[in-house]
Amino acid sequence: MTAAQKKVAANFKKALAIRKATGCSLKDAFAKVYGKKTTAVKKSASKKKVAHKKSAPKKKVGAIKKKSTPKKKIVSKKKAVKKPTYKLVTKKVARKKAAPKKSTSLHKDTKSHNVNIKVMSGINHQVVDAYKRTQSSIDTYKKVIEDFKHKLLNEKNPKEKAMWRKAIKIQKLILKEHILHCKELKKHM
Repeated sequence: MTAAQKKVAANFKKALAIRKATGCSLKDAFAKVYGKKTTAVKKSASKKKVAHKKSAPKKKVGAIKKKSTPKKKIVSKKKAVKKPTYKLVTKKVARKKAAPKKSTSLHKDTKSHNVNIKVMSGINHQVVDAYKRTQSSIDTYKKVIEDFKHKLLNEKNPKEKAMWRKAIKIQKLILKEHILHCKELKKHM
């Protein structure tokens, strides 16, 4: 460090010591160190209030408002001038409720009010017919699989056995698809 830097560091330490001793601002402490005149202002010993966080549904929105203080009167040079104090103002914010789920069976008609399609047209007969056809095809595929299993047990040729195993596997996949289709149709009935 150069001599000028050492002098500045020493002055800074002196200013901090004066600030701790008198309670004045750092600017005033530097003014005392360098011998300049400033108005003496003491720090007010007011404690800050900390707003505690409350649980939901209230949320705090920090808006700081200035409290009204009496006008400043200069009585003597020794008395400190009061600084305005601040308080935290909280606003209550209500949580929004989730919108109710709309019924999917309602149909918006432009010429009349909301109409429930099931009540007006009855059960959709095409869906019922498709469900019955799918049920009958499920029964036939089950019978075919049983028949293929009996043929597999009676077969002695390994190539023919592999063919029957493959055929059973394909029939089971088709049966599985028909069962899923039947479940979907049942939902729309």
